[in-house]
Amino acid sequence: MLSILDWAAEQPQNGLVLRAFLASIALAALQPKEALLLRVRDVELADDGSGWLLIHPQGQERRETDSERAGAEWRVPACRELVALLKAEITRRDLRPDDAIFVLDDG
Repeated sequence: MLSILDWAAEQPQNGLVLRAFLASIALAALQPKEALLLRVRDVELADDGSGWLLIHPQGQERRETDSERAGAEWRVPACRELVALLKAEITRRDLRPDDAIFVLDDG
């Protein structure tokens, strides 16, 4: 039986980037908006398979009444499967530090 990640990877257009995007939501519990904001510089992907994702606030204005966490960045651990998928996507598309990770193949 195919998983949704396998199905996404098999799609002829944008399948691999879709798989990496869905994996970041499923395996790191990111909200779609958080995943879309990820840039290469926001991911720490070690050779041993460990990794972290630096999550930025979703552009919401911070007010004095907001909690301390509002507007703050935080780190989310990335499992080995997600690290491997993100490394492959960054390499496949030859992404640079300022590039967004999840962009459709046709731009």
